[in-house]
Amino acid sequence: MFPGRECRAYKHTDPKEKFLSFCTTNTYSLLLRVLKVLIGHFNILLYIIFKTKNTDVLYFYSPNIKTTIFTLFLAKRLGRQTVVDIVELFQSEKNTWYNRLGDKWAFKYATYPFAISESLIRLGSAYTNTKIVRLPIIVDFKRFDRSIRTQLKLIGYIGTSAAKDGLDVVLRGFALALRSDPTLKLRLIGPKPIHFDYDKLIHQLDLYENVELTGSKSYEEVPSLLLDCDTYIMNRDDSDFSKYGYPTKLGEYFACKRPVLMSNGVGFSLDYTDKVEAIKYEVENPSSLADAIAWRYDNNEESQMIAKNGYDYALTHFASEVVGAKFWDIVQEFGKDVKG
Repeated sequence: MFPGRECRAYKHTDPKEKFLSFCTTNTYSLLLRVLKVLIGHFNILLYIIFKTKNTDVLYFYSPNIKTTIFTLFLAKRLGRQTVVDIVELFQSEKNTWYNRLGDKWAFKYATYPFAISESLIRLGSAYTNTKIVRLPIIVDFKRFDRSIRTQLKLIGYIGTSAAKDGLDVVLRGFALALRSDPTLKLRLIGPKPIHFDYDKLIHQLDLYENVELTGSKSYEEVPSLLLDCDTYIMNRDDSDFSKYGYPTKLGEYFACKRPVLMSNGVGFSLDYTDKVEAIKYEVENPSSLADAIAWRYDNNEESQMIAKNGYDYALTHFASEVVGAKFWDIVQEFGKDVKG
């Protein structure tokens, strides 16, 4: 609905893509942003009314009030069959009436609701009598060529560095680990954090020589940056928002077949056992993270076995072929129900 700078490339490579607002580079112009959103909302309503009469199913990805929730409501009123793929709980990030309403409608008006985590399924069951199917994260294993040699003691982290990621905790834990092993390096793949003063904390912890911030990187650049690393950090804070989602980057970490250090908060981490698929540490505890880093390098052989277990788990549950087949089978069943 609101394409950014990438849509110009997509238009040339995939003629099946349809953009409902104009393509532009990211802009700080409020007027252009508002105009883009208004055009997107207007065109998607026209699209649903006039272009979807003969479709078997409409697919919505995590709709909310700001994006496609009213379109979902319209599709329901018009008798369209809808699949809704819900991957986060917006009210847990910002508990406003419109986020609560959007979360409720996403489940209520879906013909066939999917959710990414058991926590979301439990919550959504209060809003619909339809069975909610769990659809996990998806990983394209072909992107990760594990023949790339790693840099010893280079720890990787990828993410947007939102508050839920707790990157300040990661930096503090890494600084503690450096006291025991000053040869460690930390690569942060993604934009500079804005929920805390990154430069001030780096200066305070004296991490300039040991931390690399890559800035935003493209989809194509990410695999090699990750595969350079010999360990990854999968951190979340203890907020409600962290309890309902399921990080895609975890699957990409596993696909690289490297050890993963994981915070043990309530949520996705419950799917994994400490020292089996991941090396766990106490959520929001820098000292515990430092201990986990030390354990990983003091127990390299066991850590490599943990990496293999994580890889096998992801291959079984998250591979694009596996999830795609599951999604297709369920949609086929939906189709039989509709025709019946």
